[in-house]
Amino acid sequence: MSSDKIDNTVGSSISSDEKVNSDLAKRADKIITHMNLDHEDSIKAYLRYYAKLGDATGGKITSISSAGLTLNATLLPQNTESKERIKEGIFVAYPSGKLENAAHAKTILIEMHKEAYSKLGIRYKLENGYYKMIVGFIWMAFTKSKRAKIIISSVAVIIAYKYKKYCDCCDHHHA
Repeated sequence: MSSDKIDNTVGSSISSDEKVNSDLAKRADKIITHMNLDHEDSIKAYLRYYAKLGDATGGKITSISSAGLTLNATLLPQNTESKERIKEGIFVAYPSGKLENAAHAKTILIEMHKEAYSKLGIRYKLENGYYKMIVGFIWMAFTKSKRAKIIISSVAVIIAYKYKKYCDCCDHHHA
């Protein structure tokens, strides 16, 4: 998708990738800061799904280009006596190919978030707070309804019961 176009404002021939990367460079700090501060969950999902790093506990985006993201990952310790490990310079290509323009980055990052969470499964979603915001909105909407609070609380107990392997016979949680 790298075609040459004439940039009439400058009068020179530049590739579409160069144009997108130039535009991204102007927005990179804002995009990277926003993602690293507000969307740590997405970055972790990108690392786990796209980079196949199942032991990623977090990460940071270090750069963004028309082709993908470069990230640093924080990984689980290899044993109980070691510390978390850092893996740097992990490149994750956009699954849909290169960006058409810099404004397209937001759409692609959201699509990547949805795909990663979808592929990682419901257990991953539950364990990593995917539904936390949705439940919060629902809870706020029903704050005046005692019946709704009881229903939502009951659903939360059922989910916890199913995914935390609660044991009726000995009344405790199993790992």
